Amino acid sequence: MTESILSPMSVSIGIGFIMIAFQEFFETVSWKYYAGGAVLDIAIVLLSQCLALLNI
Repeated sequence: MTESILSPMSVSIGIGFIMIAFQEFFETVSWKYYAGGAVLDIAIVLLSQCLALLNI
């Protein structure tokens, strides 16, 4: 099974690196957005893995 370079996990890691690089900007962002983003990110990764298992 080959995996695209734009898999949900690699996109998540990329977003993490961007957040670290622009850390001063993201200090003004509310923690609610971080929590929502984390939940959405985990849901996307789990959903994509479930769909891959079902071959959809």
